[in-house]
Amino acid sequence: MPGTRKTAVVLISDGLDRGSKTSFEKVLGQLQNYNITVYALQIPDRTGGAFRRNQPKAAEVINQLTEGTGGKVFSIDEAQTAAKFIADELKKNRYLLSYLPANTSSYDARRVFLVADEGITVRTKNSQPPNVK
Repeated sequence: MPGTRKTAVVLISDGLDRGSKTSFEKVLGQLQNYNITVYALQIPDRTGGAFRRNQPKAAEVINQLTEGTGGKVFSIDEAQTAAKFIADELKKNRYLLSYLPANTSSYDARRVFLVADEGITVRTKNSQPPNVK
């Protein structure tokens, strides 16, 4: 069944964009459209917080990628813990919940609010991007 395949990217980065030709929003939208979860091992930002105009700060890029795709951020110092967590999560503990609202256009971005019982951790994509090609 389409959309049920577990696909993940493990990103090792400080999050600083060094001249990409594709916009951050387009990359995030494509990851969400293809149901790809991004896990990140974040290395320290060597710029001291400097950033280019009209671009998010390096640490914020990592957070937006992982939160926007249902993934998680780990410090590079926690690489072994991260590897175990990611492997365990991909083997089990993942469910796909989807819906198609009847009263909105497929071109509208949408959000889902999930609540779980105590002891259950829920991570979701920030929003499903519009169905624009």
